[in-house]
Amino acid sequence: MIIRIFFLLIFLNQAHANSKYIVLSSTEAPVIERIDTDDLRDIYLGNRIFWKNGKRIFPSHIEKSSDTMKYFLNKVLSMNPRQYNKYWRRRLFSGKGHPPIELENDNKTLDYVKKTNGALGLVDKVPRVVDKGLYFFQPSTDGYTLKKIKN
Repeated sequence: MIIRIFFLLIFLNQAHANSKYIVLSSTEAPVIERIDTDDLRDIYLGNRIFWKNGKRIFPSHIEKSSDTMKYFLNKVLSMNPRQYNKYWRRRLFSGKGHPPIELENDNKTLDYVKKTNGALGLVDKVPRVVDKGLYFFQPSTDGYTLKKIKN
């Protein structure tokens, strides 16, 4: 019994260690203090294009083939990369929006977010040195609400 509990604790610790991050940019203060999965789903599916303060949202993400993006698509959008591509092809063909910008890696995503006020990006890890104007959100234990990480 103790061995089962030990392995369960190791498994839960590994699941938490693999948490993915969302990074939010703002030049003065964060656009929002909290964001949940419904908001993220609406943003990344093109159903929500403005923050509550009226500023445009510019979503971005790393390559769809990355483990982080696969995790995000599965947990937040309930899709795989193929379904996500198909969804956006249909939207583009019907003239109902533009897909989030796809960038090669965390560094390019962070650069884009730093330079674009109101941008939102998906990154794998919080960098060691956090630049001013970047605000990070980490999934909470329930997996539905993202909380701000203090820089």
